Amino acid sequence: MMKRIGTSLLLASTMLVSTLNLGVTQAYAAPTCRTISECADLATEARDNIADFMILEDALNADIAELEAQITQLRSEIDELEVSIAETELAITGLLEEIVANTEELERISEEIDVLLANVAERMVITQRMDNRNATLVLFTESADLTDFIGQLRFFNRIATTDADIMDQLSDLLDEYDSILYELQESMLIHEEIQAELEEDLAVLEQSQEELADLEAALREELYEIGVQRMSEEDALAAAEAAQAVLEYTPAPAIVTNNTSSSGGGGSNVSAGTNSGMTHPMPGSRVTSEFGPRWGGHHSGIDVQIFGARPAILAAASGVVTVNTWHDALGWYMIISHDINGSRVDTLYAHMEYQSPQSVGTVVSQGQAIGTQGNTGFSTGAHLHFEIHPGGFSWNGGVNPRNWIIF
Repeated sequence: MMKRIGTSLLLASTMLVSTLNLGVTQAYAAPTCRTISECADLATEARDNIADFMILEDALNADIAELEAQITQLRSEIDELEVSIAETELAITGLLEEIVANTEELERISEEIDVLLANVAERMVITQRMDNRNATLVLFTESADLTDFIGQLRFFNRIATTDADIMDQLSDLLDEYDSILYELQESMLIHEEIQAELEEDLAVLEQSQEELADLEAALREELYEIGVQRMSEEDALAAAEAAQAVLEYTPAPAIVTNNTSSSGGGGSNVSAGTNSGMTHPMPGSRVTSEFGPRWGGHHSGIDVQIFGARPAILAAASGVVTVNTWHDALGWYMIISHDINGSRVDTLYAHMEYQSPQSVGTVVSQGQAIGTQGNTGFSTGAHLHFEIHPGGFSWNGGVNPRNWIIF
């Protein structure tokens, strides 16, 4: 019976593990999107992920039902085993009592045999020199007279009769001794067999209970894992839809400028040049790294720094926060979308000390403090990395900020 339990548990465990190959839950990070189409793509991807997840969840629920059936069967068989063990323990108790009683009876018989053997030995002193053929002649020749002869003959006959009775009794006792000894040996053998069976059942019971606990723990862990991942997908969908709504229904406030030149960055109606209307993101700072080639690559912004202080970072123009999150290289960074003469221009502020309190969708004013100079992400010292992106943000798509702001 117990081997069948082990097989059921193994099948259930294998089925669960093969179905739930979900991996370790990663820390959830809300998606970031910078254009309406990008947000729509993220929302579509989240919906597809949720649909795939629901398919997996349905398959998992079927496997969980099978596992619960296996657990129920195991519990039933464990209950039966516990009843069998209780009965076996009672049988062992009875055998032990019987063994003790038989042992005491053997000791009593052994004492009686010792007494009878002593009596036989004593009489042998008298009868050892006589045999059945000449006992009467020996008694007659050793008697003083006829009266003495008759007396010795009567005594010898009584001894002979008594010895015969003793030998019969001794023979019976020896037979009883052998019978009880055989029964005792049989009882001890049965006891050993039952004890071995009991120990084996107890070991299997303990192993089965441990496997049951492990499966139940795995079941709870996987259910938690599923809940976390599904909520992550739903949160991703909600975040993408919210960001899309912000971009669609909360346009950045326009900045009125008189400069109509287009030098320094794309967009046919984008105002560029140092009269773009944008202001310095960290007044009083010095430039530590220019836009353009750097370290064998391309530096898509300009770095400014105020040494030995924690200056505020200011919005270069009024606009709407479209990104506010963490990046391994940029650290805490923010992107603000602006409307410059009817065209979109995004500004990026990176390596801030803390995450900015302005959430995605917040409207900020030109010159409003949005963060503090920091040293987060891939940074060699506290500074602000600042980028300008006409037409909307794209990786490595920035233009030289010096064409827009005086540094």
